Amino acid sequence: MGTAQEAKRILEKEFEIPNFEIVSCPEFLAEGSAIRDLISPQRVVIGTSSLESFEVLKLLSPKTCPIIRAQDTSSSELGKLLANAMLA
Repeated sequence: MGTAQEAKRILEKEFEIPNFEIVSCPEFLAEGSAIRDLISPQRVVIGTSSLESFEVLKLLSPKTCPIIRAQDTSSSELGKLLANAMLA
């Protein structure tokens, strides 16, 4: 957890880019069915504190599965870790 926040910190420091948003949208792929899971996901999780960023990514997401908004990038990263733990 914290990867997105660290990436934002580095980008702000190194490139001095004003007003940008880092969004976390983890994949949930299972071994042996990764291509099928990528094409037809069971869910899409979008982690961002910005409603505007969420709405943009929602437009780009498949309409065939639930789209879940996590309140921030850390929450979506935690969701990915928990899903991996349950599968292990």
